[in-house]
Amino acid sequence: MEIISQAHDIGVDVNPIRHLVFSIVATGVVSATAITPAVAAPQVPQHTVAEVQAKVNAKVAHIVSHLAVLRPRVAANKRYTVAQKTLLDADIVAVLNAAVAARTKIDSDTTMDQIRADRPLLVALHDKRIKLKTDLAAARAH
Repeated sequence: MEIISQAHDIGVDVNPIRHLVFSIVATGVVSATAITPAVAAPQVPQHTVAEVQAKVNAKVAHIVSHLAVLRPRVAANKRYTVAQKTLLDADIVAVLNAAVAARTKIDSDTTMDQIRADRPLLVALHDKRIKLKTDLAAARAH
């Protein structure tokens, strides 16, 4: 704008200059917005309490049915020592207790905030399952 005021001071007609500057600025803005895609915020799926409860119930049912098959197989396995069987049985009971505790707590929740607060229960269940898996692998290796 300083150039336009200087041109005006020396007697130059500034209207064509103003039109040129305006068209350059307007074109620059239009081309910049035309090039930049409109990016919308990603949609985060909103889960309902009932959906989460159903998913947890299905997962716990799967875990319980798997452990119901695994426990007698461990007890009947002749290659495992008594100490290994005791450890694996304790792991199975720990996973069962954690699964039932998580299901019971999440089934009693009425809001998503309560369900989010129960995340440590699900993490503990996961950790116990990993320990069982690790102990099973170690027992099979011997």
